[in-house]
Amino acid sequence: MNLLREISQTHAKSDYKNYYRMNEQIFIELLIKITPYLTRKDTVMRHSLWVEERLALTLRFLATGRAFEDMKFSFIVSPSAISQVVIETCEALICVLQDYMKVSQTLKCVLFKLQVLLMS
Repeated sequence: MNLLREISQTHAKSDYKNYYRMNEQIFIELLIKITPYLTRKDTVMRHSLWVEERLALTLRFLATGRAFEDMKFSFIVSPSAISQVVIETCEALICVLQDYMKVSQTLKCVLFKLQVLLMS
């Protein structure tokens, strides 16, 4: 999250777009739309990830295709937590963006394969 803040504060729009494959305004719009779906409460055992972290992690995974084992160093999150976050965030994105895309049987099949891939 420090990197996200640094990119935002430097006003280097090209860096932001290069890192997330979208501009900051679209990131914020997506964040507002998915917040009700991904807000979690802290527990006695651990703090929950912020929705902003969840979206950033998922977008970075989708943009790069990096392995969860590799991403754990960038986000300081366990690979198993990353896999869960990516699935939940993708589901939320599909839910909030369904008016902008056609969710066909093919997409459902692709999502199922993604989920199977993430679990292995």
